[in-house]
Amino acid sequence: MDEINEGNTLLKNFQITFFTFDCGVTVYDAKFAYNCFNNDIDKLGLGHISSFSSSMTIGALQTFKKLNVTFPVVGCSTTEPSLNLTSVYPMFTRVWFTASYGTSYLSVLIKAMGWKKVAILYQNNSWAIAKSWHLNPAIEKQGLEVVNPENTRWMPTGLDRESIRNYTDLAQGIIDSQARLLILNMESPMCNYFLEMLYDLGIRRGDLVIIATYLDMLTIIGNTDDYTYKRLEVGIPTIRLTLQTWVGKIGQKVKENVIAIHKQTPTGYVCSYYDGTYQIAYALDYMINRGQDFTDPYKLESSIRIQKFQGCTGSITTDADSNDRIADAWSIESNLLDSTGNIDTKVVGLLKPFSSNILTISDPIVYSDGTTTKPSDLRNQNNKCPFSSKLVKTFDKGRGLLFGICFFVALVTFVITIFIWKKWWNMSLDELKQKEELSIQDAIVGTSIVVEFFQYAAMGPNFSILSSIIAKFSYIFSLDLGDFIKLENGIFWIIVEMVFGGILLWTILCGVVLFRLDEKWKYITIFKFLSWLADYLMPILGNLCFIPFISICLDVFLCDQSIGDKFTDSFLARDCYYFCWKGEHLVHAVFSFLALFLYVPSAIFCRPLWQELQSMLHVKSSPVYLMVKTIFQIAMIVMNKTIKRSQDIAHGCLFIAVLAIYTIFTFKFKPYNYARFSWWQGLILIGVTWLAFISTIAIVINRDLSVLLAILIFGWCIIGISGLYIQKKKYPSLLFRKSAKDTSTLFKFAFNFRKTSTFSKGKIAPDGH
Repeated sequence: MDEINEGNTLLKNFQITFFTFDCGVTVYDAKFAYNCFNNDIDKLGLGHISSFSSSMTIGALQTFKKLNVTFPVVGCSTTEPSLNLTSVYPMFTRVWFTASYGTSYLSVLIKAMGWKKVAILYQNNSWAIAKSWHLNPAIEKQGLEVVNPENTRWMPTGLDRESIRNYTDLAQGIIDSQARLLILNMESPMCNYFLEMLYDLGIRRGDLVIIATYLDMLTIIGNTDDYTYKRLEVGIPTIRLTLQTWVGKIGQKVKENVIAIHKQTPTGYVCSYYDGTYQIAYALDYMINRGQDFTDPYKLESSIRIQKFQGCTGSITTDADSNDRIADAWSIESNLLDSTGNIDTKVVGLLKPFSSNILTISDPIVYSDGTTTKPSDLRNQNNKCPFSSKLVKTFDKGRGLLFGICFFVALVTFVITIFIWKKWWNMSLDELKQKEELSIQDAIVGTSIVVEFFQYAAMGPNFSILSSIIAKFSYIFSLDLGDFIKLENGIFWIIVEMVFGGILLWTILCGVVLFRLDEKWKYITIFKFLSWLADYLMPILGNLCFIPFISICLDVFLCDQSIGDKFTDSFLARDCYYFCWKGEHLVHAVFSFLALFLYVPSAIFCRPLWQELQSMLHVKSSPVYLMVKTIFQIAMIVMNKTIKRSQDIAHGCLFIAVLAIYTIFTFKFKPYNYARFSWWQGLILIGVTWLAFISTIAIVINRDLSVLLAILIFGWCIIGISGLYIQKKKYPSLLFRKSAKDTSTLFKFAFNFRKTSTFSKGKIAPDGH
């Protein structure tokens, strides 16, 4: 004001008097404002510069109408979209930008920065609705994709810190979308409450880059309390698009003068109030120079609308069709924390939407990681869980429950195995000494030895660092598919239900075999079919699937990680979209326990039973070996689900020790009545032991893995070659495949049966006829 009065360019021979009113700054109270303005109505003057608060500005306009006072009102910092309507507020203009107008250029900025995917959240009030009318079409025009679901884009207005918690699904929708860029259209204090809620849901600094035209960053600091900490963790970094301030010589001069007076760097709003004051001054000067009546408020308003001048915020021009200023340049501001923990707002670039050079970065943007590397528009692209990995912690209660369940299953299995062995299967087998024709059942037994190599390997130390190919085969045969495929979006539960189906089929086949239903109801076809099916499927379901079935059932209880302190905050290791001990998981947990209750005892009993019922089976397992094998397999599964998850090295050492004892037992007590199969079984176990030994070393040293892989393969070669040599010397083959008939000879015979060149009469007809 002093600059105008003391200068020689504007309002010569005139002085402007400036009156201040304390009738409300941020909150409008109709009664208080009416009395306040009415008491000094004679000082309202020719024009009014409004509060920075949108609600106070609108309230003041309404109060002036009630007081029957008419004069131009200039808004210097209010962004309320509804104020742009000339039909509603004909005596209002502003030198600042409207929120809806500025918001539409956020899409231009995002595209210019090279980003394509964003999340959006609006506060459901007239202010944000007006913004959406501009922003949504602009986003579509720029070809951007809004990744959070449409039903998670609007937050009810008027919420406090407590009531906003009823809408965590909206925040979760943004988190689940994996969006890093968030256009936040919320006013203070609700924006603060929302930032706090994001923090409680696991968002931390750098997870989001908030982009806004209006975000009251000063209120984020507030007091030094837990809420402030949360807001700073989530609200930084922020990129703001705002009107360019301190432009040119005029802007720099204003800034220097304010700093000299107040000894601190002013905000951009000071710049806008400077321009608002000059807009009225230019309008008055225009009218005085032309001899117009500047006391006529309508003529003064018309004069204000046609003024064009260079101010502190650049070129000032009012839109002919609205109350808004036409903004041709926007400052890009970056908000980061400085070394003292305060927010440092820095202008880093300029956006000119109507220029050929749309984006100019004057100072590299420093992001939350301390670098100027632009982050991707999607966060946690490798994290497929619906929550931040920063929230995950070891859940000791869940781990204790897991250990308890696994050891309970092991103990029950041990007791049942001993009981069944002593009660029914304490017997020996006659050794196979004469040659027999290889049957399908014999082939199944032989194949199971090879498959068990991969199953045992998968239960041992992690060796995928040595050989991914062998690891994949092992995971497939053991159904340890978490290391083979991505068990997300419910795929794990499909596998669980397939296992339940396999156990149900096994139980039915066991019932048919145990109660000889095919003989009791021999005329019912289904039982004959099931009996025939049992001959071929029982060794697969009861032997080859023993480890996979039990392993998958126990996987349902792998809830030893959590994002909270309650059991229901823990999530399933195989599919983090499922939280434990509630809903669908609880149902599957009950069915898994029932499946184990049905499968384990029946498998222990029926594995030796099946071979006793097979007349075509020549190679049989020793019942005592099957019992020990059951205990060994359960021990491996339990170690895999418990110790391996937290102590790799300890698990490797314990696994080698248990496997070595089992291998010695295998060589001492022949597992099969066929010496060659017993020898193969022993070699397989030696091979797994060697793999476990090398894998444990690899875990310990974690270097020179190529050398260890070569040592592993070399050891296997020694085991294989020496095994084949000893087999040739000591273990003759007693199983043979019946040679197929010479089809060419049969063909000749069929088409030359009158000739005697192939078959002699004596061979065809031994009696001579």
